[in-house]
Amino acid sequence: MRASHGEVKLTKRYFDSFNAFEEVSILLVNYNQAEMVNSCVRALEDTFRSDKHRVLIIDNASVDVDRLPQGNFITVIKSEANLGYAGGFNFGLKSVNTKYCIILTPDVIVLPHCLGRLLSTIRKNPNAAIVGGMLLKSETESIDSAGGILTYPFGVPYGIKADEPRDSVSSWSPFETAFVGGALMAVDREKIMEIGGFDSDFFAYNEEVDLAWRARLAGYSIICVPSAMARHFSKSTWRKKLWARAFLIERNRIMTCVKNLSKMKLVVALMAEIVYATLIICGCLVYKEIEYLKSYLGALAWNFSNIRLLLMKRSLVQSRRKVPDSFVLTLHQHISLLGLLRMLLTIYRRLN
Repeated sequence: MRASHGEVKLTKRYFDSFNAFEEVSILLVNYNQAEMVNSCVRALEDTFRSDKHRVLIIDNASVDVDRLPQGNFITVIKSEANLGYAGGFNFGLKSVNTKYCIILTPDVIVLPHCLGRLLSTIRKNPNAAIVGGMLLKSETESIDSAGGILTYPFGVPYGIKADEPRDSVSSWSPFETAFVGGALMAVDREKIMEIGGFDSDFFAYNEEVDLAWRARLAGYSIICVPSAMARHFSKSTWRKKLWARAFLIERNRIMTCVKNLSKMKLVVALMAEIVYATLIICGCLVYKEIEYLKSYLGALAWNFSNIRLLLMKRSLVQSRRKVPDSFVLTLHQHISLLGLLRMLLTIYRRLN
């Protein structure tokens, strides 16, 4: 039964380790980041017990697979191709049978009590499909994200309290949110598989946004626990491929809106995309960002050329819908044209 909007059951106390929980799988995806995977796993060593909790590393056809960590509670499974974030974690979710899974990216170092607090919250809230924590920028300890907001009708995601001091939200109680950062999530595996898992066609970027949106359409809740903190180093394998990154971000943003919005809301979003496209084109020409313009136009072209696939995805998502947009969009922010301009400038600065 779906919980009412905003209802989050607070735990009486948080656990300092996993020892109070049933078996939990910790999933990490590696693509030529063995050094970071080793650092991530070392940070976990004091938070799980070998007979209860296992680390599953999904290797995406890396060249450094032989340098991945080993141990009695560590298993490495190998993919024959690079499946990306989405496909890699789908591979991992299908390879385990635990009720709860922790999804981590290698560029995350969990802080004390983080995972115990995530698991305590998801267990106390049976309607929750995903529970995330607060990600801190490793360089400054400021907030990377503490939950997330989606703008309507443009579908641009951004982290709550991004770039603000960690103390501004660390004392907050758990709260419902539109999505949480995909670098750190506790998920109810059965609920995630029920809605189809991650969309593997996303490959990377915005896949957690799409997953959370689909979970909320199915009537489940997404919860952020600000006191569950981790440092995010953001050393992405895409860092040197900024315009490929821009292509994926724009393509997946459009795909997410087409899949998840109701018919009438989608019409509004498509009309808004014309305004968005005009701003992108004009801005790129003024600032001579031709590569970004190519990325955006490529994203549009991909969605147009794959329209049949996109409509099939939309049909499947809408067939699983249990709640109307009037409920789902309560956690989305309606944004003005001026607000969109400010957001585009922020995205531009982050990509550079």
